[in-house]
Amino acid sequence: MSGSQLTHVVAFTLNPDVSRDDPRAQVAAAITAGHPATIPEIATWACGWDTSRRPDSADFLVVSTFDTAGDYDIFQVHPDHQRGKNAWKQIATWTVADILPGVSERP
Repeated sequence: MSGSQLTHVVAFTLNPDVSRDDPRAQVAAAITAGHPATIPEIATWACGWDTSRRPDSADFLVVSTFDTAGDYDIFQVHPDHQRGKNAWKQIATWTVADILPGVSERP
């Protein structure tokens, strides 16, 4: 990563036996929503439940940005981020994409 702001996107899909009303899903969502309060390296953060409920959509999405590679690296190992990952591991699978503005292929 150069000095450009990194966009980090995560799409969570709940396991077939888990609904968004499941208390475990509510806890995972609350932990994730709270990351900006505990991880100062996050530049921007948006997350929430999918509103379309199409068969091919993910259930919960995170879109965030980080100003530097160092900030992103700190976020990845931060205990609160790890707590969120562990909560989601119990109930969902996910796909992650990290992009830099204006970059159309892998450097």
